[in-house]
Amino acid sequence: MSKSCTNRRNIVITFKTTPDNRYFEDYIPGDVHEFGAIVIDEEEVIQFGKRYVPLSYHVDKEAAKKSSYGGLIASGWHTAALMMRIYTENYLSKVANLGFPGGDELRWDKPVFPGDELSVRATVLEARRSESRPRHRAHFYCSLEPAARSGDEHEDG
Repeated sequence: MSKSCTNRRNIVITFKTTPDNRYFEDYIPGDVHEFGAIVIDEEEVIQFGKRYVPLSYHVDKEAAKKSSYGGLIASGWHTAALMMRIYTENYLSKVANLGFPGGDELRWDKPVFPGDELSVRATVLEARRSESRPRHRAHFYCSLEPAARSGDEHEDG
């Protein structure tokens, strides 16, 4: 399935290939791709919180109501893992991916509540061939975007 995107000139572009047949040449600097949609599940928020980030606003609905967030929120690490799931399923090449050399920045600007729906927006910032190694490099900027909020009961924080 090909995914649509817009570039800096807001021209709609569609990948000519699926991730099963996507190569370096398919990632064009300036292209912006939006894909995926995942609804944040309350039970998954609690289970992830209990296992990895046991703070009251991740694991206890009643205590979370008294927090500055006003309710249960997903851990930032949970949302990062969800972003990687969407990114991997929809964007990364399944045949030419050589791994992830690292990231430059990770931020959580707004809380994510159970019921929120998120999608990924990826911008190809740079794509260059390596002359010295059998590895090409593409530099991306990715962000999770709210596709839909669970309701008006939460303010953007």
